[in-house]
Amino acid sequence: MTNPLRSSFARCRRPVIKIGSAVLAGAGGKAAPPSLDRRKFARLCDDIAAIAHGRTPVVVSSGAVALGVERLELSQRPKEMALKQAAAAAGQSRLMRLYDDELEARGLRCAQVLLTHADIADRGRYLNARRALAELLARSVVPVINENDTVSVEEIKFGDNDALAGMVVDLVEADLLVILTDAGGLYGADPHKDPSARRIPFVERVTPEIEALAGGESEVGTGGMVTKLRAARRAPGRAARRRRRAHRPDRPEEEPPALRRARGAGDVRFGRPGGDLHLGRYSVRPRARRVLGRRSAQDPRPAQRGDRSGPGLPAAGLRRAPRRPGGHAVSPERKLAALEMAQRARLAARDLLRRDRRQIVLDAADQIERRSAEILAANEVDLSRAGAESAAFLDRLRLDRRRIQEMAAALREVAALPDPVGEVVETRTRPNGLRVERVRAPLGVILMIYESRPNVTAEAAALCLRSGNSALLRGGSEALQTNSAIAACFPEDAVQLVPPDRTLLDELLQLDEQIDLCIPRGGPSLIRFIADRSRIPVIKHYQGVCHLYVAPDADLEMASRIAVNAKAQRPGVCNALECLLVDGRIASEALARMTPALRESGVELRCDERALPLVPGGVAAMAGDFGREFLDLKLAVAVVDGIDGALRHIARYGSRHTEAIVTRDPALANRFMNEVDASCVLWNASTRFNDGGELGLGAEIGISTSKLHAYGPMGLRELTCTRYVVRGDGQVRT
Repeated sequence: MTNPLRSSFARCRRPVIKIGSAVLAGAGGKAAPPSLDRRKFARLCDDIAAIAHGRTPVVVSSGAVALGVERLELSQRPKEMALKQAAAAAGQSRLMRLYDDELEARGLRCAQVLLTHADIADRGRYLNARRALAELLARSVVPVINENDTVSVEEIKFGDNDALAGMVVDLVEADLLVILTDAGGLYGADPHKDPSARRIPFVERVTPEIEALAGGESEVGTGGMVTKLRAARRAPGRAARRRRRAHRPDRPEEEPPALRRARGAGDVRFGRPGGDLHLGRYSVRPRARRVLGRRSAQDPRPAQRGDRSGPGLPAAGLRRAPRRPGGHAVSPERKLAALEMAQRARLAARDLLRRDRRQIVLDAADQIERRSAEILAANEVDLSRAGAESAAFLDRLRLDRRRIQEMAAALREVAALPDPVGEVVETRTRPNGLRVERVRAPLGVILMIYESRPNVTAEAAALCLRSGNSALLRGGSEALQTNSAIAACFPEDAVQLVPPDRTLLDELLQLDEQIDLCIPRGGPSLIRFIADRSRIPVIKHYQGVCHLYVAPDADLEMASRIAVNAKAQRPGVCNALECLLVDGRIASEALARMTPALRESGVELRCDERALPLVPGGVAAMAGDFGREFLDLKLAVAVVDGIDGALRHIARYGSRHTEAIVTRDPALANRFMNEVDASCVLWNASTRFNDGGELGLGAEIGISTSKLHAYGPMGLRELTCTRYVVRGDGQVRT
C-alpha cells in the first residue's frame, strides 16, 4: 500500500473497498478457467486488517464465479448466463468461508450481505439494508457485499460489481471508495494500437467523452475502466476526489484539456504509477472542493483555462438532499449538475437565434464525415459489449461507412429545409389598424430520451439546432461510446449528451422552468417512467404496433409485396409491420399466396387459431403476440370478420402509430382512414412510409403518438410553437 493511499485511509472514517475479479484471480487470464489466488487473497486480508484499526471497512467483493468454476469443475469460463449464475451460487459460500477464516485469523468478524440494484432502488428495501449495515458496522463487523446473482444479472453481465460499489458508498455513508483492479489506467488513445499513448493522470469530471476513452474489459472480470469511472460518478454526492493507481510505469503522463464542470462537482486526479501491492487502486474521497495535489507555477487556474463556473443555488437549497416521492435522496451535486446542464442549454438556445443555424448543421455534417473513423471505432466498442443481444438490436446499433454517409446526407437535407423560425402562419388587420401575425418561434430546450440507434443522436441534434432549439440528448447506455463520438461533432452547449445516470435524468425531468419539452422514444417501461416522473410537458413517441388489413377485394400480389416490404426491409424500426390482418372471406386464398414470400424473407409467422390451419409452417401465437412490437423477423397473423373486425382489433391492440389497408374500394379505404386512430394511415402503401424523410419533412426527431402539439413524424415545424406579433402605430385600448 503506497503512502498517499495510507494517508487517504488515515483521514477517512468509513471506507468502501471494492475487490475485482482480476485482483483475486490466478494466472491465465481469459484463456484459462478463472481461479482464485489464495496468496493474493491472504495479502488482501492483511491490508483489510490494517485498515480496520480505528474504523470498520466495507468490502464489495467479486470472485464468486471464479470459485464456482472450481467447485463445479468447469473446463472453461461459463458463457451462458444461467451457468454463470450457477457458478456464482456455488462459489459464494466458499468465498464467504475464505473471508470468514482469513479475517477471523486477524481478529476481525465479517458478515455476508447479498444485494441487488432493485434493493437500492426500492425505498423500503433500501432502508432495511441501510439499517442492517449500520448495526453490523456499529458492532465492528466487516460487511462483505456481493450482487445476488441468482436473481439479478446486471453486475455479472456488465459491471463486475463496480456499479454496486458506487451505490454502497451512499448506502453506508462512506467517505472513501477504493476500487482494486488490473485495468491499466485512462489514456488519450488506445495504448495497444498507439505505443506513444499517454496516461491521463487527472480528470476534473467524469463525462461521456471521458468514458469514451476508457474502452475494454479487464483480463478476467467484466468491468474495465469504463465501469470504474461510472462507479465514481455514481457515488452520490460523496465522490469529489478520485485517485487511481496504475501499473504501467512505462507510459508518460499528460494533462487532458480542461473540462467544464458545475460548481461543487468534484475533481479527479490519477496518481503516479508504481508501488502498489495489488495491481491497481482507485479511490473516491468525498467533500473535497479543490485538488489536493501540488500546483506548479505553470498550471493554469480555472479562469485561465476557460472553465465556466456553474450556476449557483440559494444556500437554503443546498442544506439537505431533496427527495423524490418514492425515491431516495438526490444529492446537491446531482441537483447542481442537472441545473448547470439545463442552464447552459438555455443560454445556448438564445444564442442560436443570432447565429447561422443552417451553417452549424452543415459544419456538423462535415465533422461527422471527417471523424468517421473515430465514430466507427466507438461503435465497434458498443457492438462488442452488446454481442449477446438479438440480430435486430445489433442492426439498430450498428454503423458502417454507408450509414455514416447517410447520416451526413440527412443532416445536409435538414440544412437545406426552409427555416421555420419567423415563418408567418397567418396575418390579419384589426379595425383599429393593428396588424396581427402568428409567427413560428423555437420551443427552447428539448430533452430527448431514446434507445439503441446512434443515428438518432445526429438527426435529433440537427433538427433541434435548425429549428433554433438546444438539445439535451440521453441515449441508451448500449450506444454510449458511439453517441459521444457523434455529439462531439456539434456545438458543445447547444448539444449536450446526458450521461446514462437515472438519478441525473430524474433531476432533469423536474426542471420545468429550464427545459421546455421532453420527447421519450422507446419501449413501454421507458415511456411510463418519463411520463410518471416528468414535470416537463411530454410528447410520447411510443412503440410501433403497426397493422396491415387485407380487404376482401385486395390485389393479393400488391398485398404480398407491401407486407414483405413493411416487415422484412428493416424489421428493427418503429414503422415496421407487426401484425397482418386478413379478411375472413379471402383468408384461405390470401394466406396461401402471401405467406410463402414472407417465409422466404425469413419471417416467423405467429398465427391465431383461425389463421394457423391456413399457414403452412406457421406457429401458434401466444397471448402476448398481438399488441407486441417484435422489432424482429416475427409477424403476428390474424383472420378478422370484415372491416369492423379489423377496426376492433386495431383499437384493442394498436399503438396509434401506423395502420394500412390494401383494397380497390375507395369508399372502404376512406372509412378505414377516417375511423382508425393512428398518426399515419396508408392506403395501398407500406407502413415504412411513415417517416419524416419519406413524407417530405426531411429528417425527423421521432413519430409522436401523442395528439397534443404534434401527431405523427416530427420535423422542423413540429419543433416550433407559434406566438403573436402585433404591429401598431400608437393604438391604445379603450
